[in-house]
Amino acid sequence: MGFYESPYHGKLIEELTSKWKDLQQLYLGDTQHSFQEILIQIRLNCKNLNVLSVKGFVGNKEASAIATILPNIKYLRLQESSLPRKSLKIILQGCRELVLLDARNCDGFEADDEEILKMASHINTFLTHGSILDEYVDKKPF
Repeated sequence: MGFYESPYHGKLIEELTSKWKDLQQLYLGDTQHSFQEILIQIRLNCKNLNVLSVKGFVGNKEASAIATILPNIKYLRLQESSLPRKSLKIILQGCRELVLLDARNCDGFEADDEEILKMASHINTFLTHGSILDEYVDKKPF
């Protein structure tokens, strides 16, 4: 059984980030309906955040939000997410200060994709073991 987050949970996280001035790590489950708003609040209020973990569907919209709102993130954990190849490329192009990107066991790209590996060559630790291309991953889960 998966974790379900209601719109209220995303709004609550968005509001709480204004109080989390010393927050260094954050795990977000499926927060698609408020994902961008949460990242904006993190950028405004959580200056010490260096680890973001996201699990669920990370499509182009979510990847663009990460790359544009948190381009200086150091540690990004996306393991076991639905992560289309194009979305991963958006993150790799926008987050040039990544030290670690954990994309193990994701659906949406091949772990040994040469173009992806080349794009990630600036990242000290880039983990893709177990990631596979799944033709259905570009569609949001129902």
